[in-house]
Amino acid sequence: MRLNGVASLCKLAYVVLLLIFVPCSVHADSNAPGTAFTQSELKTDKGTSFPIFRPTKIDESSALPLVLFLHGAGERGLNNEHLAVGLPKTLIDRDAQLDAIVIAPQVRSELWWSDRAMEEFALAALDKTLESFAVDRDRIYLTGMSMGGHGAWFLAAKHPGVFAAVVPVCARIGRPQGLPPLAGSFLDEHKNALAAAIAERIETKPIWIFHGGQDPVVPVSESRKMVEALNARGASALYTEYPNTAHEAWVPAYGDQKLFDWILQQRLAKEQIAITP
Repeated sequence: MRLNGVASLCKLAYVVLLLIFVPCSVHADSNAPGTAFTQSELKTDKGTSFPIFRPTKIDESSALPLVLFLHGAGERGLNNEHLAVGLPKTLIDRDAQLDAIVIAPQVRSELWWSDRAMEEFALAALDKTLESFAVDRDRIYLTGMSMGGHGAWFLAAKHPGVFAAVVPVCARIGRPQGLPPLAGSFLDEHKNALAAAIAERIETKPIWIFHGGQDPVVPVSESRKMVEALNARGASALYTEYPNTAHEAWVPAYGDQKLFDWILQQRLAKEQIAITP
């Protein structure tokens, strides 16, 4: 009996040591000390809130780069419950080494980023962040996935002087069939040659495009078409195609540290004049 008691004590001590020294597989709260990013919310001047991620170990007295992230169609809603996919998931999981502020506004209802109200919301979120924190305005970056990738093409083409680099992931160039037309918009004016029109507006900008070769939702031909249009204008866009990946190209794209290392090296060209949102 005494030996069994000693054995039980040893097992208990072993479990305690495991709890102390073995890292827990459950992620810590994103606001807990020591995590890579602190997650909070800001409100635009119209009162609409949006999530913001700030590095916890960066001296915030100096101006930080900023990334505007546009989510996909499946993450639309009203409660900012769209952070479990794409770049926010990478930040929450503490996998990214990205020394930048990241904002992630959310599309309402059945709208798209190219709808006027959502374009204004994205720019208002950007504007509020610029008011609230020290941001390096030569290092504001734009990325999005799926519907958000379409939004990245759209916003970059409409506001080329704002963004220092653009990263569209599994992106459609135009709006899909069945959506209400946007009469008089940039998309409507150039609908017959949209890829060429976008390329003309952003041909000097650093661009990195990602797409899955087996994408059943947004054909990979969309990204290939943009690459072709950019190359025709002498642009130096980067293109990564994952041959065996379906629609979820954002998983390997945002999971690759090389993307973050690359994007932070980009700066707004001096000849570009920033457009006030």
